[in-house]
Amino acid sequence: RRGSSDSIAPAGLTSDNYAGLVFWDAETWMFPGLLATRPELARSIVEYRYRTRGAARANAVKLGHDGLFYPWTSASRGRL
Repeated sequence: RRGSSDSIAPAGLTSDNYAGLVFWDAETWMFPGLLATRPELARSIVEYRYRTRGAARANAVKLGHDGLFYPWTSASRGRL
């Protein structure tokens, strides 16, 4: 929704099969369609990754790596 800083889960609002988790490929599959049709909504996908970069950095450190590590699925805080 407009003004949200969360990404989009698989199936959007049509299903609760994934408990609202954000998957690693939201930017690959959902972002392009939203960018073309609803750019104001596409922005939330990018903002989600930006907002959760602190957790992604902590995830990388926890695993002994530099940089950012976004898990296969993550909730609103981006933690492992």
